[in-house]
Formats: sequence, structure tokens, C-alpha cells
Amino acid sequence: MMRSLFAATLLLLSSLMTSCGLQGAQVSMYVLATSATAASFMGDLASLARRHGLNPSIGRATDDKGHTLHAFEAKGRGMRVWSQNMPLSGSEDAAMCGRHTEAYPDPGQFIIIVGPRLPFRGGASMELAAQLRQELAQLGYEVLEKPATCSSLAKSAP
Repeated sequence: MMRSLFAATLLLLSSLMTSCGLQGAQVSMYVLATSATAASFMGDLASLARRHGLNPSIGRATDDKGHTLHAFEAKGRGMRVWSQNMPLSGSEDAAMCGRHTEAYPDPGQFIIIVGPRLPFRGGASMELAAQLRQELAQLGYEVLEKPATCSSLAKSAP
């Protein structure tokens, strides 16, 4: 009985330490694309992920109003990169973001989250995030620490 209790306690503490370590090592960034670069963003991100030894997957879904949600995930080297269009509520400033009656994905703003898939890979994932930030800026994307209210493309979204 005592042995089982000790093992359960050790397992619980181990999982708590691992989950806390993984959460703190995640890096988020926000990318603004222009009308010229929005269509190629996911492909550019996939190319950069491959260059860093990750295996990317890209998906998309279009709703009945014509809004397309782009999703991206890349895994490898004990790390994960995840991205999608920034979700907007539809109640943002109409003059800035256009008039929308419901939530929709911003066609010109993307969130990227870089983090470890394994404990103790936080330093590597933070380094990868810094490299991706620099490489995306070199490709002409505006990379932000905090999300913009919306991109300039949100106003013209369907």
C-alpha cells in the first residue's frame, strides 16, 4: 500500500513538473501579412519549418460565408510549431476591421506558437522562435509581440 502511494505521488509530481515546464517555454508571436503575402504565408512557414528539421502539415476550411481558416502544425526535434489565422469576434471596430455579424478568421493576421513537445527542450524552442521571427521579417512579414486589433485585410473579408 505504501509503495503504491509513493509511486502515485511521484508520478503526479513528475507530470506537474513536466506540464509546468512545457507551458512556460512556449513563445507566441503574431504575423501581419499584406494582400500580396497572405496567400503564401502558410507555404512560407512550411518552408521555414522544413529548413529547421520539422515536418509541416497544412489544412484549411472555408465556411458558408467564404471565410477561410488556415491551420498549420509542424513537429520534429522535440518541438512543435502551430499557427492559424487570428480569430476575430466580429465586434471589433467596424471602421478599422469592417462590419461582421459573427466571429471569423482574420485573413491577414496569424498567430504562431512555438513550444517544446518534450520536457527540457524549452531553450531549443525559444531559439527556434527567435529564428522564425527573424526569417519571417526577412520575407517581408510584420512580426508582432501582441496581436493587432485586425489586419488591413479584415475590412475586405467576406
